Amino acid sequence: MFKVNEIIPNAHDLDIWSVAWHGGVLATGSLDQTVRLWRPGQGLGQVAAKQGQAQGQPQAGGAQSLKGHSLGVVSVDVRSDGLRVA
Repeated sequence: MFKVNEIIPNAHDLDIWSVAWHGGVLATGSLDQTVRLWRPGQGLGQVAAKQGQAQGQPQAGGAQSLKGHSLGVVSVDVRSDGLRVA
């Protein structure tokens, strides 16, 4: 059984179509043409900036927002070490 530990209102501007999780990194892809990276309970904005892997601005709720997609993002994946997202 799953338990909801955290709810972040308005995490994306439109529906979330894809979620990937690995190594404490949660990536969400949305029809709003963004990928957002999270570290549940901590936020991921600080981690992505520290690792220098993500280009984007930290958002409310601690997410790092990756913009520039020309269509909605319907698939995301996180590399096993948590350093890259595709």
